[in-house]
Amino acid sequence: MKKGLIFLLFFLTACEEVYAPAPPKFGELNFSEIGPNSARIRAELSQIGDQNISEHGFVISEDSSAQLGTNASKLGTLNKTQPVPIEITSVMSGLKANTTYYASAYAVINSQTVFSPIASFKTSNILQPGIRTDEATNIKHDAATLNGAVTTKGTNAVSEYGFVWATAENPTTASTLKHSIKSGINNYPTTFNFNAGSLSPNTTYHYRAYVISNGVTSYGVNKTFKTQSVSQPGINTGNVSNIGTSTARLEGTISSAGSYPITERGVVWGTSANPTTSNSKSSLSGNVTNFPHTFGMDLSGLNINTTYYYRAYVISNGVTSYGENKSFKTLEASQPGITTGNASNIGNTNVRLEGTITKGGTYPITERGIVWATSANPTTSNSKSSLSGNVTSFPHTFGMDINGLQMNTTYHYRAYVISNGITTYGENKTFTTTNQVLPIIRTIEAKAGNNTATLFGSIDTKGSHNITEYGMVYGTSPNPTTANSKKEITGNVNNFPHSYSVEITGLNAGSTYHYRAYVIMNGVVAYGDSKSFTTSVSNPQVVTNAASNIGSLTATANARISSQGSFPITEMGIVWATTTNPTTANSKVSKSGSGISYPHDYSFNLSGLTSNTTYYYRAYVISNGQTHYGNTVSFKTDPFVIIVATSVSTSSSYTNLQASGIRASGTVNKGSANIVQIGFLYINNLTGTFNNATATKVIAPLPANMGNSYTFTGTILAPCNGSSSFRAYAIDDKGNTSYGNVVTITRTGCVN
Repeated sequence: MKKGLIFLLFFLTACEEVYAPAPPKFGELNFSEIGPNSARIRAELSQIGDQNISEHGFVISEDSSAQLGTNASKLGTLNKTQPVPIEITSVMSGLKANTTYYASAYAVINSQTVFSPIASFKTSNILQPGIRTDEATNIKHDAATLNGAVTTKGTNAVSEYGFVWATAENPTTASTLKHSIKSGINNYPTTFNFNAGSLSPNTTYHYRAYVISNGVTSYGVNKTFKTQSVSQPGINTGNVSNIGTSTARLEGTISSAGSYPITERGVVWGTSANPTTSNSKSSLSGNVTNFPHTFGMDLSGLNINTTYYYRAYVISNGVTSYGENKSFKTLEASQPGITTGNASNIGNTNVRLEGTITKGGTYPITERGIVWATSANPTTSNSKSSLSGNVTSFPHTFGMDINGLQMNTTYHYRAYVISNGITTYGENKTFTTTNQVLPIIRTIEAKAGNNTATLFGSIDTKGSHNITEYGMVYGTSPNPTTANSKKEITGNVNNFPHSYSVEITGLNAGSTYHYRAYVIMNGVVAYGDSKSFTTSVSNPQVVTNAASNIGSLTATANARISSQGSFPITEMGIVWATTTNPTTANSKVSKSGSGISYPHDYSFNLSGLTSNTTYYYRAYVISNGQTHYGNTVSFKTDPFVIIVATSVSTSSSYTNLQASGIRASGTVNKGSANIVQIGFLYINNLTGTFNNATATKVIAPLPANMGNSYTFTGTILAPCNGSSSFRAYAIDDKGNTSYGNVVTITRTGCVN
C-alpha cells in the first residue's frame, strides 16, 4: 500500500536567524526478528546536536520515496547533555506478510525533523506446519494404530491436529471417522498416534494425518491398511502327569490369540475318543493376553485302571476350538509298604516298639500301629497300640511305648497299617521282658500347719533299674496313688538310704489327709505305708471398737477384722442389746464377707434405740459355719426431747368466703438436745390413726435463746364446721424428731 508523505512537524522560523544549529546524526539501520507481521529495527544515534530532542524513533512505509510515514514508533525525549552514542531499537508490528518496507530513524528538534538514510527489509511469507502420515501398526480384525507427526512449525500456532480415515481415498476432516487433538505444540517434530477401533474385518482403510493452523487444514499423504480376517485362538493338547488310581493332571497350551477375547479354556475328557464340552470338563474363565499360555487341570474321581481320552479346548466369540485327542490310563490300587522295627527300652513290664511305613498306597492311610501277643503273628484282634490319620511323607517311622506287660515273658509283635479298610502287616519279631527288683521305700512322718504340711520319706535300698521319680502322694482317702495329688522329685538316686522331704501347700484347714512315699523305677511305682495327718485351724481375729455419733435414738458401732483365719468369712456384723455379751439372737446388722481383704475396718449405724439407755454391743464374723465374737463395748444414748401440745384457740377474726384458722400452741422441754426446728403437723377431718408422714406441716419460728422449756404457737388452717387434728413436733441437730400428743377440735358457727 502506498502512503503519501505526511509531515508531523512544522518548523518555527525566527525573525532573525543568528546561526545554523548542529543537527543529530544517525548510524546505519539494522533489521532483525523479521516475521510475516513484525520486525525489529536498530540504529545508533552518534550525535544529539546542540538542541534537546523532543521525540525520536523509526518510521516505515511501503513507498521508498516517503521520508515520514503514518507507521511510526515514538521512543520519547533526549537531553542534549546525554552522552553518545545512544542505541535505539523498536519492534514494528501490524505489517503485511511477504512485503518490502522502507524505514528511517528520526529525531525532532526545535528547528526541524532529522531523518537517517532510508533502508529496506522484507517481511517473511506465512508458512503452514509440516504434517506427515506414518505407517499404521497393531493392525487387528477390528482395530489399528494410526501414526503421524507434525514435522515443522508454521508461521502461526497449531490449533488442532489428528487423523481422518475412511474406506475411500483421501479422507478429510468432513469424515465421521476422525480423531482430533485440540491443543498447541511446543516441540517439533511431534509424533502422535491413535488406536482406531470398531473397524470391519478384512477391509481396506485410507487414512491421513492432518494439522490446522490459522484456519488452514494441511494433510499428510494418503496411506492404507487392511484389517485382519477373524481368526480363532490356537490350542494344543498337552501331556498328562501325576497319574494315580483316581487322579491325573492334564495340560493345554493356547499358542496364539484369535480375533476376539478368550472367554473360557480348559480340558475335556471321557472314555471315548474326541470328547467335547458336553462330556466331563475342567475349565478356567477369563481372557488371556500373553502367548503361548499353558494351563493345567488336576482331575479327581476317576475310575481305577481305566483308559481316558482328553482334549484341551478354548472358547472365543462363542466358538469352541479343540486340540488334538490324547489318552492315558489310571493306575491299579496298591497298599502302603510296612516294616516292623526293633524293640528298645525293654523293662520288666514295658517296651518301646517301632514300625516304618516305607511308601504310600493308592488310598489314604487311616490307621497305623503295633500289635503284640505271646504267640506268633499277632493281629489287630490281639493287643495293639495305634495312631490315626493319614501319612503323606515317606518313609515314616513311628514308635509306641507299651506298658502293662508281664515280667520275664517273650512277646511277638508286628507293625501294621490300614488303608481303604485293608490291614497290611510287617514281619513278625519278638522281645523278652526283664526281671526287676523294686527299691524299698518308707513313709516316715508329717508336720502339718493350717494349709501346709512337710512330709518325710526315705528310699532305703536301690532297685534293679535307675530311679526316674520319687516323692509323696496324698489325698483325703487311704492309700493314695500317683493318680491323686502328688509332689514329685525327678532324677536318679545314687546313695542309700536316701531321706527326703516335700512341702505341700493349698491344703484345707482342719482336714485329715492320707499320704504315702513313692518311687518309680523302670515305669513301676512302689509305695511306702499309708499314713495320715490333720491340718490345724486358726480363727478370725475380730475387735469391737468404741461407738461414735451417739444420739438419743442412734449410734455408730465400729469394728476391725485383723485377720481372716483358716476359712473365708461369709458374714460380718454387729450385735447389741441392753444386757452384756449380746449374740446374733439379739438385735444385729450384717453384710457379706465376699471380696474383702484383711485387715478390714467396718461400721454400722444403729437406729431405733431408746434415749438415755445403756447398750452393749459386739462385733462378730461367721467363718466355716462358726460365729466368732469380738470384745463387748457399751455406750449410753443421750436424753431425749419431750414435746407436749398444751392448748389450742381459734383465731379472733375471719371473713366470708375465706377460711379461718385456729391458733395452736406447744411446749418443748429440750433437755441437753440442740433444737433446729419446731412446729405443728395437722390433718383435717381425720378418720383413723394420725399419720405423721401424710400430715401437713406448719413450721414455727425458733427464738434466739430457747432455754430449757419453750412454748410456741402456730396458725392451722381448719375447715368451717369441720374438725382438725394436730400435734406439736421438734427436731434436734442429729435428725431425731419428737412429737407431742394429738389434739382434735371442731369449728362450728362459722361462715365460709
